Amino acid sequence: KTPLDRDELSILLDTLPTSDVRINHNPLKVFIYTIEQLEDTNTTRRTHFERDLQHFLGLTSPFDDFSSQAKSNVNKVTYPEYIDICQPEFDSLRKSLVKEGKKSSEWIVNRFVMAEDVVVSDVEYFREKLRAWGEDPCSVVREQ
Repeated sequence: KTPLDRDELSILLDTLPTSDVRINHNPLKVFIYTIEQLEDTNTTRRTHFERDLQHFLGLTSPFDDFSSQAKSNVNKVTYPEYIDICQPEFDSLRKSLVKEGKKSSEWIVNRFVMAEDVVVSDVEYFREKLRAWGEDPCSVVREQ
């Protein structure tokens, strides 16, 4: 969906298996959104999002209110692998994740969303939510 400059292409090729690498244009449009857009408490903005998605998918019937739908895979089960990322022992890991989150969100906002075949409902709200990927979630918790 986005052209690659020489450095990006080099990084891509360094991370992929070397056998038979091809980059093909995908003619299909992409509708990108964040989970917050599905659960938005601002009714006007959420309804606008639902209409945009309905239009993108070519549906004639409107969606039911997303925020009132039952959620799948949402539970309070704790697994042995569970960690509290805000604990000091995970500071280095969290710092790395936030750094990568910031880099990813900047690329999505500045490159991917600008592509001709990418559709976003309420670009400013989408950008606002993606910017949070580059913020330490634990600094907010500690301030409260």
